[in-house]
Amino acid sequence: MTPQFVENTAITVWVKLRLEVVVMSDPAFAIKHQVEHLVEIQIDTLRKQSFLTSEDLGEYHSRSEKIAALYRQLDAISRERFHYVHQKAS
Repeated sequence: MTPQFVENTAITVWVKLRLEVVVMSDPAFAIKHQVEHLVEIQIDTLRKQSFLTSEDLGEYHSRSEKIAALYRQLDAISRERFHYVHQKAS
């Protein structure tokens, strides 16, 4: 007989909280969340029914640069983790 976890048991709640702490403390998670938010704003900007103003275009460009910078940070984190795992395996 395989054990079944009952929803909202102390163990289930502890596991869920532990996963949230791990995810929230991961810098890559925070960066991904920020990128998703910026991309949503970019999409909303392009969906505007009216013409984009110079201010809209400037903000759009600034967000694009920020997204690119955040992706570079994610790349650096991924490369660092890969290097660490590779060294540990050797």
